[in-house]
Amino acid sequence: MPTRVELVKVEVIGENPDQFDEPFTLRIVLNVLEDPPKGTVDVKFTWSPIWDFPVDQELDELEVGPLSTIGQHELVLECDPPQLSKIPDPTGQTALMVSLQYNKHEFLHLGFSVETHCILEETPEEYTDPSTLRRKIGRCFPKATEIAWDAALLGELNEQTLQELAAHQRSGTQRKSERDDFTSDEDDEDGGDISDSGSAKPAKKPRRDTVVAS
Repeated sequence: MPTRVELVKVEVIGENPDQFDEPFTLRIVLNVLEDPPKGTVDVKFTWSPIWDFPVDQELDELEVGPLSTIGQHELVLECDPPQLSKIPDPTGQTALMVSLQYNKHEFLHLGFSVETHCILEETPEEYTDPSTLRRKIGRCFPKATEIAWDAALLGELNEQTLQELAAHQRSGTQRKSERDDFTSDEDDEDGGDISDSGSAKPAKKPRRDTVVAS
């Protein structure tokens, strides 16, 4: 039975709008419907300016969980702000992306629209002071993706099954070879089984072991 985890709620914690160089803090509530995942969840934050040549910044990567019980789980996550020196023009529309992954497979993507503006009357030629910038986190656009939650476990089971199948095939081949040798020796000595009436019965063919891979 596949594990299913759904988003219940997401909200921004703290002031909004806020100063550009303040950390991001989000509250995410997830609901585990069945068969809780055994491992932890990786959370990645990415700052993605929207222009012709975007320069994405990997802000932070966290490990949370495991979400080991059925029901709701509340995550309060904080990550560092983007580095202003790496952004040619921080003003305008921007995106904050949050990726939740299990076993390196993304099951939930949260995209936030972010508006950044300068509070100075005159626009500077270069933005070097983050205190002159204000950001406002807007609407969240969630996207859920179905993944194979037990892929790692299935991989281990498949590997074990293949090893057992190979061992069984080797054992079957060895037993068949021994029976062939034994039957061949009987044929050389008697030429077949002799009944009480003296008539010869054909030697029985060795039974073949058939392995069916399911």
